[in-house]
Amino acid sequence: MSKTLLIVDAPNINSTVASFLSVVYRQQGYIPKSYELPHYEALIAYWSRPESELIAWLMANVNPGQAESRWLACARNGGFSVITKPRSVVNGEVDFDINPSDIDEEMVARFKQTLWNEPLDRVIVVSHDGKRWRTLLMLARQLGFNVIVMGFREASEWQTVGASSNLWTFVDLRRVSGFIDAPLPEVPPIRQPIQLLDQMEQLLWPPEHSA
Repeated sequence: MSKTLLIVDAPNINSTVASFLSVVYRQQGYIPKSYELPHYEALIAYWSRPESELIAWLMANVNPGQAESRWLACARNGGFSVITKPRSVVNGEVDFDINPSDIDEEMVARFKQTLWNEPLDRVIVVSHDGKRWRTLLMLARQLGFNVIVMGFREASEWQTVGASSNLWTFVDLRRVSGFIDAPLPEVPPIRQPIQLLDQMEQLLWPPEHSA
């Protein structure tokens, strides 16, 4: 049986939802209530197929020494393997500005090991963090995997650019029934810059150098 790897960058998606709600409520730095956050278990239902085993990872940032939150426990019960990353602590306080990416070297190593060792049919990543994910998805593409990227289209410039060049398929999170209950605004999609598209194609298909 083939396998599908689903990776959800929950901190990144939660941050995007918070940004959208800041517009809705006209309140900069708005912190979503628990009922306004995404229902990540909806992604498992969306991608589950009888002919393919679903390996589902959910990434989460946690405060050192803090007990697991209820929503992470729910994620585990819903079918996710939860991958936690401790937040940095400076002078006894959590510093949210250190290591802004949710993807550390341990996560990168785990991703690559799974690509090489599991009989995957496709790789699905739910994130807007193009700085870290773009190169990893290029690797998955080079290895021959079907790659799907999910996000909110308004915040998904690099994903939609890659999709336009057939590097991967982009799926808007709004298509997933039950994923979000909050009243998120819709804005015109960002234009696809030619320069970024060229850079991505060169990463995947580097030009041959003459001797």
